Amino acid sequence: MALQWFPGHMHKALKEIKESLSQVDILIEVLDARIPFSSENPEIAKIRGDKPCIKILNKYDLADPEITARWQESLEKERGVKTITTSSDNPGNSKQLMQLIRSICSHKDGQAKVIKAMITGIPNVGKSTLINILADRIIAKTGNEPAVTKSQQRINLGSGIILFDTPGVLWPKLENPNSIYRLASSGAVKNTAMEYDDVGFFAADYFKLPINAFSGGTEVTAFHRNTVKTLTEVGFKFDVDEFSHTNPIYRISFSDVKPSLIGFSKLYNNIENKTPYFVLTTCNNADENCPFIPEAIDRFHVPYIDPKHSDDSAIQDETYLKTSGIIAAQMYYLFNEIKKLL
Repeated sequence: MALQWFPGHMHKALKEIKESLSQVDILIEVLDARIPFSSENPEIAKIRGDKPCIKILNKYDLADPEITARWQESLEKERGVKTITTSSDNPGNSKQLMQLIRSICSHKDGQAKVIKAMITGIPNVGKSTLINILADRIIAKTGNEPAVTKSQQRINLGSGIILFDTPGVLWPKLENPNSIYRLASSGAVKNTAMEYDDVGFFAADYFKLPINAFSGGTEVTAFHRNTVKTLTEVGFKFDVDEFSHTNPIYRISFSDVKPSLIGFSKLYNNIENKTPYFVLTTCNNADENCPFIPEAIDRFHVPYIDPKHSDDSAIQDETYLKTSGIIAAQMYYLFNEIKKLL
């Protein structure tokens, strides 16, 4: 997936960071503990120089503790760098940041001048939430989307510390393909700047969720030819495993190193579908057509308008692709939320 998202406000913000850096005593960079390498901004590394730096591994409650500890050890090998872990669920841990700032800037203790700190981070890394915890009040606007903060502001945290808050910024050229997918999967990229299908495929594999997925309906039909065409266009490979004029069986793959899937039309109670299970109903008329599903622990409705209404029309391909993107986005969100609970 080719992706570049560096809007004008980010260019301006990065320029202001460079101009203001000489005015502060310490730099704070917030990283996503799930993707420390991918969320570390190379532009910040270029301009930091020998300025003391605290790298915060935020959302550590969603990351592997052992891997996070190894990342802390690795990051602190760089001269002038200290690390700390934080999460919105552990405000007390976030408060330790104030103590660490004072410890690093101890040469200013007892002086009239306050300690000036600048905080930076990629979009949607949780920087604004962290600031609100530190300030004990709502100062920074938060949101579950990137680029909520768009201008620099100065915040008095008390205890003689002034914080220069900066907008979340990426960098002009995202070149590492794995980092691109990780950033998109973590919510650091505006949804209009990415392909949901690509990100969804990557996220399902990257999260390594211990979940088996099956499909089935209330009647046997066939894998719709337009669905096969659409999924092929977005990156899946279809091979006919068993030919049939009415209900062919396909071997479906999206990676040369991952096992393929078997796809064909079958009933929900097919022998291949293990029970019990959670049910995701999809078509917008599913509640009407499937009011009860035996063996289901629970059911959740993830509706979309069946694209078959566009068959053989001028907007057929466009409609199927759009619906594919909607489904991929919903599945990405769902599995991302499941990952948080595991």
